[in-house]
Amino acid sequence: MGISSKKSKTSTTQNTSMTSTPTNPEWVTSGLGALGGRISSTFAGLDPSSLVPGADPLQTQAAQGAAGLGQFGGYGGGSAAAMGPKRAAMMANGGSSGGPGLFAESAGPKRAAMLASGQGGAASTGNPYGDAMSTFNDMRGSQANLAGISTGQATSGNAASLLDNLDAYMNPYTDRVVDTSLAGFDRDRNLTRQQQALDLAGDETFGGSGGSILRALTEGELGLSRGQLESGLRADAFNTGAMLSNQDADRRQGMSLANLNAQNTFGLANMDAQNSGAQFNASQRDGALQRQMAGAAGLAGTASEMQEQQRQNIASQSGMGEMLRQIQQQQAMAPIAALGMEGSLWNSLPLDLLKGQTSTGTMTGTTKTKESGASMGDWLSYLSANAQAAAAAGASDERLKEDIETIGHDAKGRRWVEWTYRFWPGKRFRGVIAQEVIKTDPHAVREGPGGFLFVNYAALEA
Repeated sequence: MGISSKKSKTSTTQNTSMTSTPTNPEWVTSGLGALGGRISSTFAGLDPSSLVPGADPLQTQAAQGAAGLGQFGGYGGGSAAAMGPKRAAMMANGGSSGGPGLFAESAGPKRAAMLASGQGGAASTGNPYGDAMSTFNDMRGSQANLAGISTGQATSGNAASLLDNLDAYMNPYTDRVVDTSLAGFDRDRNLTRQQQALDLAGDETFGGSGGSILRALTEGELGLSRGQLESGLRADAFNTGAMLSNQDADRRQGMSLANLNAQNTFGLANMDAQNSGAQFNASQRDGALQRQMAGAAGLAGTASEMQEQQRQNIASQSGMGEMLRQIQQQQAMAPIAALGMEGSLWNSLPLDLLKGQTSTGTMTGTTKTKESGASMGDWLSYLSANAQAAAAAGASDERLKEDIETIGHDAKGRRWVEWTYRFWPGKRFRGVIAQEVIKTDPHAVREGPGGFLFVNYAALEA
């Protein structure tokens, strides 16, 4: 609250008609009027719900991915919408959402060992253990058949090579694993191209040559990934086929040697061959089944690892989406926050020190007026309560200062001093004295409440 610069006592014996109008500097009136106009225009027709942004696309994507948890359908399942960025990362590393490339990334050496030992099998249908039994039944035709030895007809022995029957083992592996995996990769590669085209169409950031460069880089990465995938699969196909063919050659060589030995000891060899054949077949069946069941267990474990990775991706997407949503809300609230800050700045100004009054009217007769000004103590008490505002407004009257020390003169010969305000002891200020400046730069000095002089330093420097 301010204090009046004058205390008046008036008595008259005549009728008086008087109108008093408060006055402010033009910059105060126009500034407050402009602020009020901006506030009105900002809130005119404003829908409060527009200040609350909806879910960010990343949050929506995370919700869709969370809805798909627990629906894992083998390493050939899963959609691009549910997999999100993880699926793109798998393709960039030579894999896809279905096929051996995915397991090479997720399971590491375990998957490679399974393929090298013939335990990998074709793409899963969602039941790893059932796939293991199906693959075991397919392998029964390649087991050694020793029934011919029991006839007692000795045959001559011939050297056997793994190359004799290599294609018989490689071709099924190539058809079931290599071609299926490459077809899946090509399908996902086309999806990646289509998705990139949609992204570039809706994003002006990579328009023109920038989009061409991005597509070229993507094509290069896809080509490299496909080459790495195909070379790895074909190497696995050869290793697996060579291993199985070599086993078959060893069995055929053994049969030939057994037949030669049977010429000398036919009866004993025939009995031993029957027993050995039965034991061998049983052992082969048991070993193959155990390998397939171990492989199925490995596939199930890899599926669990993938779902855990997907949960982590969903959590990251949700967190980033919430961060982006908060940024959107801050942007939506920015105009209102700016108006509030501007209003606070206006409220902090010492407007009471700038306020004046204009009186107009008519008077007839005799009027007696007794006026007395406020004491210096009254003004110092008021300024002490508003010390920071008074200093900011440029209070530079010599009567308000003490402990004045000269620090130098500027290029125009004006004296610059350092002082302490009488209403703000203990804090030093630097500037000029209004009574001195009014002699050289009257345009920079104005009279404020109580008749004290204020200096407009901006006008002084000009």
